[in-house]
Order: sequence, then C-alpha cells, then structure tokens
Amino acid sequence: MRGSAVQLLLDAFGTRLEAGEVVSGLAGQGLSSFSLLVLDDELVLRLGRGVPEDLEARAVTWLKGLFSPLMPCRVERLPAGRSKKPVREVVSARSAPVHVVSLAEVWRPDDLKTAFPGLVSRLGVPPRLGIAPAQGRFVTLPEWRQGLRWSASRPGNPGPVFLSWRRPGGPQGVRPAWLLAASLAPEALEWLAAALEGVLAEDAPFRVLLDGLEWGVARRPTVAAFAQAGFSSSVTADAARCRCCGLCSRICPAGRRSPAPRPCPGSPARGLAGTGEGRTADACLRCFDCVEACPVDALRPVYGASSALLSRRLSHRPQWLSRLAGHAGPATPAPFPPSYLLPKDKGGDRPRVVLGLAIATLQEHAAALVKDGRLVGAVEEERFSRVRHHGFRASGRPGVGIAADPTICVEEVFCRGAISALLGPEGLSLDDADLIAVNGLPARYRRAFSATDADRPIPALRAGRVVYVPHHLSHAASAFRTSGMDRACILTVDGRGDRETAAVFRAVRGEIEPVLEVLCLTDRSIGGVYETVARHLGFGPHGQGSVMALASFGRPKSDFRPFLSWRGPKDFDVHESGIVEGFAGLARKEGWPLGPGHRDLAASLQDALEKTIASLLRTAGLKPGAEGLCLAGGVALNCRMNRLLRRLFRPKRMFVQPGANDGGTALGAALEALHLSGRDADVVMEHALLGPAFGRADIEGVLMRSGLSYRLAKDAPEVAARRLADGQVVCWFDGRMEFGPRALGSRSILADPRRPELKDRVNVLKSRPVWRPFGPAILAGCEKDWFDEAFDSRFMLFTLPLKKDKARLVPAVLHVDGTTRPQVVHREHQPRFHALIRRFEALTGVPMVLNTSFNRRGEPIVCTPHDAVECFRAIGADCLVIGDFVVDPKGRRRRPEPGASRCSGRRPGRWCRRRASSSPAAA
Repeated sequence: MRGSAVQLLLDAFGTRLEAGEVVSGLAGQGLSSFSLLVLDDELVLRLGRGVPEDLEARAVTWLKGLFSPLMPCRVERLPAGRSKKPVREVVSARSAPVHVVSLAEVWRPDDLKTAFPGLVSRLGVPPRLGIAPAQGRFVTLPEWRQGLRWSASRPGNPGPVFLSWRRPGGPQGVRPAWLLAASLAPEALEWLAAALEGVLAEDAPFRVLLDGLEWGVARRPTVAAFAQAGFSSSVTADAARCRCCGLCSRICPAGRRSPAPRPCPGSPARGLAGTGEGRTADACLRCFDCVEACPVDALRPVYGASSALLSRRLSHRPQWLSRLAGHAGPATPAPFPPSYLLPKDKGGDRPRVVLGLAIATLQEHAAALVKDGRLVGAVEEERFSRVRHHGFRASGRPGVGIAADPTICVEEVFCRGAISALLGPEGLSLDDADLIAVNGLPARYRRAFSATDADRPIPALRAGRVVYVPHHLSHAASAFRTSGMDRACILTVDGRGDRETAAVFRAVRGEIEPVLEVLCLTDRSIGGVYETVARHLGFGPHGQGSVMALASFGRPKSDFRPFLSWRGPKDFDVHESGIVEGFAGLARKEGWPLGPGHRDLAASLQDALEKTIASLLRTAGLKPGAEGLCLAGGVALNCRMNRLLRRLFRPKRMFVQPGANDGGTALGAALEALHLSGRDADVVMEHALLGPAFGRADIEGVLMRSGLSYRLAKDAPEVAARRLADGQVVCWFDGRMEFGPRALGSRSILADPRRPELKDRVNVLKSRPVWRPFGPAILAGCEKDWFDEAFDSRFMLFTLPLKKDKARLVPAVLHVDGTTRPQVVHREHQPRFHALIRRFEALTGVPMVLNTSFNRRGEPIVCTPHDAVECFRAIGADCLVIGDFVVDPKGRRRRPEPGASRCSGRRPGRWCRRRASSSPAAA
C-alpha cells in the first residue's frame, strides 16, 4: 500500500463491497452491459439507450438497497453504438481521500499488544513492518494532546501511528475497556482524537473510515471483535461478563418472524440464550439489537464487511463518538434501549395494552391505542404539532427517516404528542404497553426482505416489545380488521411503503394473506404518478384532491397509458418520469389560470387511475358480487375511484378505512400485532370519533382568555341550526375529534347547502379555488331520498349522484358532474350533530348541511379549543359553536337566540355576555 489514502468500494456507511458482488447483482437484475461509477456522494449508472425503463428502475432500486437509500443514484444513457462489446464494470472514483483508522478493543490492558498484529494487518502493513509488541508503545489520549506521537515508521517505509486510551465503565452498563487506534495518516488520528472529545471536524479535506467500528450498532460506538478461526457467528459474548439473562434471545427479531423463517434464524454465539432452538448464524439479520440491549455490555459484533463507518455519517451526531472515550455523548439516542422497548417480564404473551404507531414513513405520523381488545382511540400527530402531514424531520437531512437510515433509533421518531394524548387519559405510560406496533420495517432490518424480489415475502418482525408490521399489511389490517367482515378482498394502494406501491390481500377466517403486489421501484409509484400531475398543475405535493375535483371539468383526451395502465402482473406501466416532459406545455404555477388542457389532463389521469385499479383487482381474482371489498392507502381517499369500484364489482359490503392515509397504519399495525400474538380486538368502525374531547371548563378557560364575546347556550345545536338557516357560516366544535383527513361533524365548518353563494364564500374563507366542491352531512335514513346509488356512506369517501329533482335544492354541495360526497350521520354516534341537522331540516325542509374541515389553508384540522378560537378568529366566519358556548367575532353583538342561558346573579332578562381583558396571546 502506497500512501495513506486508499480507494475502497464502500456503501453509504462504510461497508466494504466487492466489485464482483456488485457486477453479479446488477447482472441478476437483467442488465447485460453497464458501467457503475462510485463517487464520493452518489452513484452513476451508465446504460445503453436500449435498456428498458423498468429494467433501469429495478437496477437502481437494487443498487440503493445495496449501497443504502441515502446514496443517490443517477442514470446516464450512453449514445447508441458507443461500445460494441458488452461491458460490466464497477469503478470506485472517489475524489476526496479516505484515510483508514483501524480500531481494536480489549477488556484487559495486557491484551493490547496481542491485538497489535491484527490491527496493523487490517491497515495492509506488510508483516516485516510489524514491530514486536514488546518493543511497541502506544500514545495515550493525554499524551496525544501534549503533542507526543509514536510511529512504527522506518526509513523509506512509512508505518502506522498509534493511539490508545482507556474507557471507564458507565453507570448505565457500558463496560470498561482499553482501545487502540492505528492509521497510516497522522491527520486521521488527529481527527479521531478531537472526535473522542466531542469535536467533529466536518471541514477536513479528507474522510476517515473507522475500520472496526460496527455502524449497525447505533446507540453507542461499538468496536467489533476479531474473528476467530472456525467461528461463524455474527455476534460473540464475553463468557466471564455475561449473566445469561436471556435478553439477547428474547429481543432478537430474526427468530420471531411471521411468516416463520426457514430455518429459524439467530446467533449461536457463546453466551447467547436460546441457541439450541435450531438457529443458524447465516440467517442473522445483523441488526445488532442484542448487542445494544445487553445490560452488561457483554456482546460484540464479529469483525466483518460492515465493521467500518465513514466519518461523514456522524455529522448529525457530532458528540456520539465521544462515548467511545467514556463521555455521556448526545441526548439521543440513549446508549441502551429505553425500558419500554425491551421484552416485558409479564404480559408480553397475552397483551392487554397495544400501542400502534405510524412512524416508519415520512409523513402522516399517528398513534392508536387498543386496550383489553377495545379501540381506545387514534390520533394524528399533526393535530398537536400543527404541522400538516407531520412526519419525522432529520436535522439537515430532508427525506431521511428510519426506513432509510439504520442509525436512527425507533424511539427518536416517536410521535410524542399523539402518544401522550392517548396514554395520558388512560393513566398509562409507555412502560405499560405490552406491545408497540410500528407500521413498517426500519432500515436496520433491511436484510429481512428484498426490495426487488416479490417472491420473498416481507415478514412481520418482533424485537422485544416492538412488533414491526409491513406497511401494506398495516394498511390492509386497518381496513379489514375494522370492517366487521369475516372475509374480504383487500386493496391497498399509495405512493410507496416498504417495497410496494399497491397490494391485494385475501382475508379468510381472520387471516390476511397476500395475493398480488406491485413493487415500488425508483420510478414506480401509483400515488407518485398522481402527485406528479398535481405538482405539474400547480397544486403542490398534496394537491391530489384538487386534481380529482378538476377532473370533473374535463374529458380524458390524453393517452395516459404509458404512465399508468395495467394489463397483467408482468405487463403494466407505472412511471412518474416522463410526465413533466410529456405534458410540458401544461406546466402551471399556483394562481395561474386553468385552461381546457389542464382540465383534460386531470380527467385523463383520473380515468387512467380508475381503469388501472379495476384491472388490477380483476387480475387478483375479484369477481362482481363478491362478499366484501376493503380499501386503504392514500389513493383510497379518491372517492371517485371508490364509487367506480363499487359500481363495477357490486360487493355485498364495501369498507374504506376513514384513516386511509399513512396515519391509518397506526391502527392497522396495532390490530395486526395483536392478532399475531394470538388475540383479536372487537373493533368495528361505525364512526371515526377517536380523538380527544374537551369539557366545558377547558373550553371556557380558553374563551375567557380570548377576548371574544361568548354565550352559554342551553341548546347549542338549535342555535347553530338557526344561524345556518339565516345564511351564516358556522364553525362547529363538538365532542371527540375525528381520525383521518376528513372532518365528520366534530371539527367542521358548516353552511346552508341551499345557497350557492355560500360555496364561494366558504372557499374564500379557506383560501381554496372557488371551483372546489363541498360535501354534505345528511341525516341517516334520508340518503335514499336524495341520492342515486345511495348507501350508508359515513366517511365522505364515495361520490354519489344527487337525484335530479333534488339537485337544484342544494346547489352549494353539487359538483359540476352532478355528484357530491356525502356523510351519513347517525344519532347514536353523534347525537348533537344529528340534532343540529334535524333542527335545520325543521327550519328549511333540507336534511343536510354543507360540511367541510375546520382549518385554515396549510394547517391541520383544529384539535383543541385554543386551535378552534385561533382559526375562527383568522378565517372570518360568522359564528363559532364550541361545546355549549356560542362565540361571535370580536365586537359583534347579536340578540339572544332562543334557549340561551341567563347569567346567575344578574338582573332578570339580562343577556349573559362575558368578556375577558387578557390579550389573545394569553390563550
């Protein structure tokens, strides 16, 4: 080896790869000729012009699985005839020098010199340069700070420089140890010495590869043990320190898979419990949960290809490496797993409390709680953070979550607001949970499945108290296990989750079995196609609802089949790329006029989606008149598509999960984890009122601080109904908050559907285009009088045509195509909202009200009384009915409505008008 900088083929974290492995892997994806350049921060895959797009997408997906999703991969198409002979090559073309620092850890100081030969050999130093251990000495950290260096250099043969230090034992269980570092580059050891003190030099003109540091152990820097001859395990244990508590076996996810693996995997290393259960080392997932959890720090990974870490991966945790010298390090992650992630001594096999979390995706994080087989509640984190579509945001690393970065620990992405809102009222803490179910598999378990091989099913894994349920299985369970059906076909379709963009399952006798799945390769996402068009038309990344509404104004004139079509499992097209270029002339920015071409493009997309999903279901074996059909996934919020599927297949029962977006997977993961444990919950979602409620005292406390005029009404629904009949726009806040993206009469803005001008006004109040439609909330039992194809549609997830003789009576909820999106309201679930509509009917003869979500543009639906007051104040509605209180905008006075209360202790007949002197900010 010449010089201190080396050219290595490394993945995003530092795992050493063999060029032959990469070449054979790409060939296995179907590429016959290619050139892969591995640069400092990206991959460049060069292909010929004739390579099919699907093949390209499959190869890129495989590469990102090998090198990590954190490593961007760019494709360059070479001109035709550039090379006559097929080429298969992988070239490491890093420009930034990489200096290797090899690390060794021993548990007795006398073993430092015995570690010396193995350490220098990993640096590639020839044996003749190795100095006998008796002659060698190692500079300690204090000596290094004083400028002392020691090297094994000889004239003409630069040798390694050494640094040693002792790590004291930590109070949490980190064991004392002696560590030795060696490098051919003194500047690399300078970098390490500073990092051990918590100073990370990110501006260094080189990168450091910490050879021997196992990057898969994310909680504390852990040096891999030297491999011993004949030892094949991934993990080894110090028999003298191990207490044989069995925690390592109970937390291992490899042996607790569903479906069960073949053979049951694990690690037979010395000191690990449960090694006599048929476990084999080659099936180990190398997640190192056991190493992180060992309470006496007795386990170590065995040195292998992944035992190396690139310094750039430490930028988001600048003090993490200081733990290697015994310092406390960063606040998160903790050096050991928190207690609520570890196996429970009692109750784990018969779980009573199951907490479901939607945190594996980048948006719409949520939590659901099941206790004693009863659904206690489900809430989305956005309602508490007030960040719409709330998801985990890695500092300085947009788009990075636990599904991409295995060094992020699961508790770091917990949706704390939603969790507290569910556990707090029940008097529970995280430690009380028997199971914590997560809606997908984190990147640390990436070896459990293949992103490109649909024949290898994605397993559900259990690590201690945490059950990782595959994303689309979580979607499927959220629909089927809340539908009340015994058997059903289940369709899940969204952008992407784990590895699929769509899947079809069959549920029989309580078991959900996969039938068909559509892999989400880099350019293959059904939801992504819809989002791409939404962006192109100027509606932004969450403008799918606008596109669906716009589609009714156009005609499907464009051929969208190259981007979205289905003919069979091996013959379909789903492509995001090419849409922008293919419809470049229709690019639009927000606020620009909408023309016929825009409307027709939206209509073409909607038509392609409906045909694609219908064909996919036929391929999966769904026949007209089937017993049941369940839908979930973000695309299932497309109510026009849902109506078409109901008309085409005419299932006896059809259920769409009201939390069909990623937030609903919290509920599905909880229910599926409970089922996998041998129990089932008795859950039928007859309503979606699963969030927090607020009492009169809570509401009045906020109103007193708001500075607004408010009144206590004996009959708030009556007051609201009269205001609506008078043509006012009423904000309605009542009872438990809805779960899912639809407002269903608990956090709603209401208006009179008879007045067409109110449609425009409400759209203006919400800063929406005036052509966007609204749906009605209608009394149960009246739907057949007003709608064709009527049924008990409770969640605003189906469009229905209004009867021709009724449509003219409610123009404010009539879309241009003659349909609307109704919510059927039942008295037993929403008595006050039902009473409001019933009294509105008594005043007007119309048993419905216009209903839309109570929020400002760009904000989530309101959750708390404070949110409601602030939103009401901002949008300029006429009235807020919140619990038993009626609130008017500041400065507006009205005559008392019938049924309003009188103030005790005041003159008879005086209207109770309360005002507070504090500023709005006090709220």
